Amino acid sequence: MLAIGGSGKDGYLDEIEERILRSLAAKPSSSISEIARELTVNRSTASKYLHVLRAKKRVHFRQIGPVKLWSLEEA
Repeated sequence: MLAIGGSGKDGYLDEIEERILRSLAAKPSSSISEIARELTVNRSTASKYLHVLRAKKRVHFRQIGPVKLWSLEEA
């Protein structure tokens, strides 16, 4: 598990959060649909976890028309 301060139980990321971060490290600027498909989770599940990671300042998005493209936050 990836440790980050004050997140999840005892400061650790949830398994799905870790998988999203790995996915975005491999393919930056991914849509929610692309991430959901890669992780084999429902689109709403991917969206929920992306917004959790955004609140933790781990990811950000840029809006291109109706699509949000998600990327890792620069360290």
